[in-house]
Amino acid sequence: MHHFQKKLAYHYSVSHQLSLGAHYMSIDENPKQGYTLAQGNILLKRWNSTGAQGNAYALLSVGSSVQSQKAAMHFGLQGDWETRRIYTFVKADYYDLDRRYLNLRARLGLAPYIADFEDWHSWVMIQLDHRVSSDSRETTVMPVLRFFKVNYLLEFGYDFNDTMLVTAMVHL
Repeated sequence: MHHFQKKLAYHYSVSHQLSLGAHYMSIDENPKQGYTLAQGNILLKRWNSTGAQGNAYALLSVGSSVQSQKAAMHFGLQGDWETRRIYTFVKADYYDLDRRYLNLRARLGLAPYIADFEDWHSWVMIQLDHRVSSDSRETTVMPVLRFFKVNYLLEFGYDFNDTMLVTAMVHL
């Protein structure tokens, strides 16, 4: 089954509707095969209401294999909706690399407390991943802890099998 390993990303927000970035990734079934991709994230829609916010994004990447220079492509759709207590997230990613992959991800989270704007916020989440390739499919469940404060975000997850998630993000 495919798990994306070593995913490093850097993005620059050109505006509140567009970010441009670069990604490096590999897949655990062939960890020596790396891919570099240039990515654009486009905010399609933002919903703001009293006590809630939602977003919909389109993600598009093009690049190549580091070793063979074969073309690589990624297209994704992502949406989230949250209140100060509930967090929801769905994402679909299609990759055309050495072969084709479809990754579906959903998250549901609860905040154990309500924090003031400038304080540390935390979420306890459950993440469901469904991965499909031409010869396999797999579904995994992973608990995730998310912490953020103003411009800093940290996430830690582990599926109690072989997959660990660590996310660190700084908005400058």
